[in-house]
Amino acid sequence: MKNFRLFIFLALVYFSLTGCTKESSVDNTNILSQKIFFQYEYVNYAWGFQHQGWFIDSTGNVYSYNLPENDAWKRGDENGVISASDLNENMSKANLTGYRINTGELASKVDLINKAKLGEITEPVWAAADAGAMIYSCYTYDSSTKSYKKILLKQLGDYRADNKSKSADYLYKWMESVKVHLVP
Repeated sequence: MKNFRLFIFLALVYFSLTGCTKESSVDNTNILSQKIFFQYEYVNYAWGFQHQGWFIDSTGNVYSYNLPENDAWKRGDENGVISASDLNENMSKANLTGYRINTGELASKVDLINKAKLGEITEPVWAAADAGAMIYSCYTYDSSTKSYKKILLKQLGDYRADNKSKSADYLYKWMESVKVHLVP
């Protein structure tokens, strides 16, 4: 009888420890090979060319860039797909800011990317003149093609477009809070 009680007790402990873990929606095999998760980008052709922004990498480091007009920047295709080598080349033109996202906080945000990628994107609507484009995005990585898929969270400026996912809106607001730490 004593062994039976011990068995029941150990079984309850085991199930309470393993049965309550939250399953992540993030594919852990891709996280190991994905270098970049988030990007903010500002582009404006009015009154001279401006192109600046920042990336958040897989370790929480934030890198910023401010590119001159003649600097080559790799763009993805019309579907938002960019090769890992092209995105890494863009990243190489960015500088470490010294601001870092806590690993736990970053993991909780990365966990929302798969929900954000399911969001419907509104049609772009004209909103301003000469304001350029402020683009908040996140990425998913496809290890079989060694490419990233850019997921629009929100675009502001001359044209406005929104990802209707609640996760996308949450990530956009979080990225706005990160931006505060990077603006001089």
